Amino acid sequence: FATPEIATVLFLQGALSNGSYQDFVPEEYEEFMVQSEILQIVIEGIWSQGAALSVDGETALVLADRDAVDGKAYSRPRVEDKPISWSRILLKSGKLLKIPGLSDDDLVKRYIGAIFWHTAARAPNGTVDNETYR
Repeated sequence: FATPEIATVLFLQGALSNGSYQDFVPEEYEEFMVQSEILQIVIEGIWSQGAALSVDGETALVLADRDAVDGKAYSRPRVEDKPISWSRILLKSGKLLKIPGLSDDDLVKRYIGAIFWHTAARAPNGTVDNETYR
């Protein structure tokens, strides 16, 4: 079972100028980060429940292209005088999810391992496809 990465889903629907961040305001970016964090947690939960119900007691593996911790890498300030910190995103997300004090540890505990691959960055001949990698 593979969960979609919510940020990409939203970008493909036009969020933040299709992910280009052109003409955005810091408040829009912060709200995008908070809501995508919430959606990622929720969609992973739905997929996990579906996987557990469909394997009839057997072990199921749920893969996340990018998980709920991944948002941390994108929480850096996009406008120098308007920093949007990961702790602020977690605080606001936790409040909306009714999980007071939502932390990195809470997110990390949701997963039992990580697998890294670079298939999207490789052209069919095995060389790095610079256009796809960007």
